[in-house]
Amino acid sequence: LKYLEKIFLYVLLTKKKIEKNGVISNQVLEHFNNIDACGNGNSLDCFFKKGYLFKTNQNDDFLERQAELRNLTLMYGQYISAETKQEMNSYSRLNFKSEIKVVIPNEFDDIESWIEGLYQDIIKAKPLIDDCKKIEKFIINKRLAEVYLLLDSICEMKKIPLIKNNALEIDLIRMLKKYNLNEIYSLLIYQAKISASYLYDIEHSKSGYNKNMVFGREISRRLDYLQSKNESLKYSKPLPENWNYSEIEIFIIANIIKKKKKWHKFTPDQILITWIG
Repeated sequence: LKYLEKIFLYVLLTKKKIEKNGVISNQVLEHFNNIDACGNGNSLDCFFKKGYLFKTNQNDDFLERQAELRNLTLMYGQYISAETKQEMNSYSRLNFKSEIKVVIPNEFDDIESWIEGLYQDIIKAKPLIDDCKKIEKFIINKRLAEVYLLLDSICEMKKIPLIKNNALEIDLIRMLKKYNLNEIYSLLIYQAKISASYLYDIEHSKSGYNKNMVFGREISRRLDYLQSKNESLKYSKPLPENWNYSEIEIFIIANIIKKKKKWHKFTPDQILITWIG
């Protein structure tokens, strides 16, 4: 496993107590991929490919019976009637709900010793250049996912339509590289108020202007203004009370960066420097 993959796997294995048979619930996996890993890097696919996770079936007896049916059809097919063979094939094609299990490497006796081994590898590791590039990509992807979450909540709260296109994402990336998440939230809220005012005017003037473009346009205009004046943002805004902090972020803060402040108070570049510095 690569450096960042070890962190992902450690967090996955310690997120919630794994059942005695090694099964990880789909709910845990979904939360990990969407919140902790932010859908980044296909981490779960990596664990499957490298043999640390595998899909099984809830009822192994059915799998065994299916295998027996296939063997019977193969060996004695010429003696089985077409009707019976069709029925056997129907049972052979049945697909049962799969589960995800962890596979403990041979060098460890149990999952606890494996988790401890992963932890020691992470703490003692010195990230290589390739690791640093992947860390940077992960931080930016994570911050971008967080900005989209804020955008969605603002649009829902203010009843503002928004088109998510490449132009918007370019603006969001240049914004997240310069400001921390509290500053970004403040900027988005302010531009949402301006956009709501424009949308009100458009609605009452019966203008043919595309309402879906207003919010994105105002975000872009504000960024252009700040860049032309070389100004920093004067205000920041606390994140929503129901904001979810990922377990990966919390693990890195507590065990690698060892800073008490969470990531939202820093830009991606500041996080990267602190992490690998």
